[in-house]
Amino acid sequence: MKLHTQSLPQVRQLLRQGGWFTPSVVVSVLALEFFGRQSANDFYDTVGAASLVLLVALVAIRHRSVPLDWVKYLGRQVWKLSRCSDYFKIEFGPDLRGTPPIPRALPISVHVTIVVLTLWTAGALALWNYLPNSWRSYAIQGSYTLYLVGMIALWGMLFAGALGGIYFPFMLFNYLFPRASARTEDPKMSRGQLGFLTLYVVGVVLASWALPLWIVPAFCGVVLAIATMLALWPRWPDVQFIWRSEHSRRVWSVTSPRLLWLTSTLIILALLAIISMAAGGRMLGKAGSDADMPLTVMLGAAVAWLTPGILISGGTFAFVLWRNNPSRTCKPSVYVAGPLALAALPRVQQLLHNQGFNVHVEPSDASEIDVGVRLVESVHSQAREFDPAWPLCVSLEDLADAQLRDRLVRRDEIQKRRLFLRGLEKIFKHVKGHEHAGGSGFWLAPHLWFMPGLARDEMDEERDDAAFLAQTVGPPYHEVMHRHVRQYVYHLLRALQVDLIFIEDGIDYRKLKKVLRVLFEVYDKSAGQKRAEENHFVGMPKMKVLIHDFQLDEPFRSENYPEPRFEDLGRARILHIFRDRGDQDEYIEPPFDFDRSPVPLYV
Repeated sequence: MKLHTQSLPQVRQLLRQGGWFTPSVVVSVLALEFFGRQSANDFYDTVGAASLVLLVALVAIRHRSVPLDWVKYLGRQVWKLSRCSDYFKIEFGPDLRGTPPIPRALPISVHVTIVVLTLWTAGALALWNYLPNSWRSYAIQGSYTLYLVGMIALWGMLFAGALGGIYFPFMLFNYLFPRASARTEDPKMSRGQLGFLTLYVVGVVLASWALPLWIVPAFCGVVLAIATMLALWPRWPDVQFIWRSEHSRRVWSVTSPRLLWLTSTLIILALLAIISMAAGGRMLGKAGSDADMPLTVMLGAAVAWLTPGILISGGTFAFVLWRNNPSRTCKPSVYVAGPLALAALPRVQQLLHNQGFNVHVEPSDASEIDVGVRLVESVHSQAREFDPAWPLCVSLEDLADAQLRDRLVRRDEIQKRRLFLRGLEKIFKHVKGHEHAGGSGFWLAPHLWFMPGLARDEMDEERDDAAFLAQTVGPPYHEVMHRHVRQYVYHLLRALQVDLIFIEDGIDYRKLKKVLRVLFEVYDKSAGQKRAEENHFVGMPKMKVLIHDFQLDEPFRSENYPEPRFEDLGRARILHIFRDRGDQDEYIEPPFDFDRSPVPLYV
């Protein structure tokens, strides 16, 4: 009784606050609670949800004009709850160095998320299994307002899942079958796009009508098993990623296959959680389970049958990334011509395969990356000529010679360098004359799988086609460079210990070409055993080349040259190409003169 006596003045003060507005809000919530518990199904919940959203909007409008203390109090409580999530925040970035090695571990937030999603799915299925109809009739008995808040969140997640189930397959179709029209910015959809969307939606509707819903979680389990096996598969050297908690300075690493497995696992578990919550009864095959939740069950079933499209699209994009991955090793190719090659084809293929080459014979198989040779008689062989013509005339006996192999490998390097420079020229032709709102230059990294094209060092807010570090400019690398060319660039830059190349605005293709030729020269002279240093680029006109080892919290700093924007957390050895400012970065003291010969004063 004493407690009620003490609390009554506080309740009275709360009701008096804001005049008639606060009591009206309380009456509205009580009315919503009363009528909501009398509702029969979730179609009425849509009316209740709209009323609740309208009530919150009115409170926000009133609070902006006349601040309410109870709204401030609720806001502070929500802010305190949101601050609890700061413990799980992490910094994330690429580790392009890989040395010295960093211990591997996963963030605690990942483990917590996996456990929560798993328990959520199991709990939702248990509710659908053991309750007579659905969990709605029991949830509204506690607080209908809180129930509506949860339903709004669930419907929002179902809407996002349905949107992703349509968007990702549509984007995959556009990537595999680009529009032939030159007007790529035309907002109208083509006939092919309309036909694909129609067939896709019809297929989803037919599947939801004719097939049981348990097929979807079974399919998700198969996809998760495949992703797990790929994560455990022996992998090639590639980029890893590093992370650390905002409350700790210790850094951990995670490999690319492990990151791919984590992404697929979290997506699958999240989709299964919301599907089980919305349509768990239909997933279990329980008759009459959607009597009082027909709308939610219908939305859950729609998202369930859109889930295979999301997973198949994600798997296809991952396969495209793997196929275009420059770090994936590939053999050099040799194209063999001449009538003698067809007569001795098995022997020619065996000898070249033993030397480590792929062999192409038919004219239709010829490629720009192939090293051309022509099989001739021994008397016409030019295998040991100083400056022969290409395709090189060789005999069958020359194909087993190690010196010929070295010559073919060298020719393969020269061709790939030319194709690399030719591809860069195409990209810079597109960049030339274009103005960019943000940043001071470009990142050049054709050897990294997560950098699809030339990228700005800072985001342009007016555009949304962003890559991992920044947004891409010009055509993507895979359109102007063969994957074998990018794989050679990967091998070259890894040997020179150059992870990224920054190109300042004003450095055109001709100047960049000079820097790349110096890199080629350093690689050739040292046989790939020496890393590039700044002294290799001394004396280049109108350019200043600096190399910086970005080690975690040690960004590039200079008073004379702009600082390119990089990830806050990462490791990389970056080659910067700046316009020469005509000054020196450090003072070099002249040597002391030990000559004691007498000289005139002031000389």
